[in-house]
Amino acid sequence: MGKAVTIGQSHHKSKIIRAVPFDPAKFIDKGYTIWRGPSDGYGLEGEEEQDARSLVLKEVELSKLLFETCLQKGESLIKGKEKLKRLKSAGRIRLDARFGAALYKEPGYRTLEWLRANRGIAWVDFPGTTIRVPFGHQYVLDLYFGGSGWYWYVRWLENDWNSNEPSAVLASEPLGS
Repeated sequence: MGKAVTIGQSHHKSKIIRAVPFDPAKFIDKGYTIWRGPSDGYGLEGEEEQDARSLVLKEVELSKLLFETCLQKGESLIKGKEKLKRLKSAGRIRLDARFGAALYKEPGYRTLEWLRANRGIAWVDFPGTTIRVPFGHQYVLDLYFGGSGWYWYVRWLENDWNSNEPSAVLASEPLGS
């Protein structure tokens, strides 16, 4: 399935609490929404494109968190849409953008800093929520370390991902709910 990193128990806390709301129009900008309906549609009608298994979780134990690149042998890049397809077919619980917002709003980015210092994670996306940008493309929320701090970004699913750009997922059974 690709590179997976399991987070150990030595972290300053053992859970990510999914308490921060995520409204794309407020977190990102006006006109951003959660994608609705099929991926080949316009994203305006139908069910929201979110991993329902992630949405019911209130918290996640860090020891259960995996970081998946979905790169297969011989691949150095993968399109975002293919990465999402592989995560879905593997049955991974794709953490939603609300987890990303919670990490980003945590004072001092404590958990993100721990992941960077101890596990080399300087980029992570949250594929459990597909975001619709105002001009109709599909994106996901990313958090990354750049220069002097942590930043959020939305990444187009038509872009390429590499081995340094993993997705935050859980094994197929809800853990820490």
